[in-house]
Amino acid sequence: MCRYILSLLVLVIASCVLGIILSYGSLWESDPPKFRVYSGRLEQFNHSKDQADLSLSINVANPNSYSRIYSQAVKAEVFYMNDSLALDNSSLDAFTVECSRRTLLKPSVLVDFGDNHIDWNRSDHGTVELRVAVSGLIKFESKNAFFRLKWKPLKVVCQPLRFESGILVQGLECIN
Repeated sequence: MCRYILSLLVLVIASCVLGIILSYGSLWESDPPKFRVYSGRLEQFNHSKDQADLSLSINVANPNSYSRIYSQAVKAEVFYMNDSLALDNSSLDAFTVECSRRTLLKPSVLVDFGDNHIDWNRSDHGTVELRVAVSGLIKFESKNAFFRLKWKPLKVVCQPLRFESGILVQGLECIN
């Protein structure tokens, strides 16, 4: 009888250890969040050709059913077309996305175009193309909060964001 109980106890402990290892392994394989810009406005500021207010709505989706996503030090940088120097940036609030859920980021940036001399009327529709990069640190946590992984950098680029008469023409998926 004692041998049976001991065997059962070893089996239970081994099952628990295996479950913990598998749970931990699945966190390492967590997919990064998916970002999608689905609306935006670009409005000239005080009728100046050098400044504009950019407002976006960015949907952040957690594709994982077994881990939450936490963020910190999140910022959005705005670039004009293919320039490598950011026109401006904005800090965003840290966010948490529960398992298989979504959250909404609403960055608003006063963009100073400076020497880029944006031609607001370069086409019949006043089209302007921008690129937005969202970066920060993320980490994953299992549903039961038993495992937390270290912070790791994440950067996604949303391009090209085409604005006609100040309105985003169409939404798009951002890429890592």
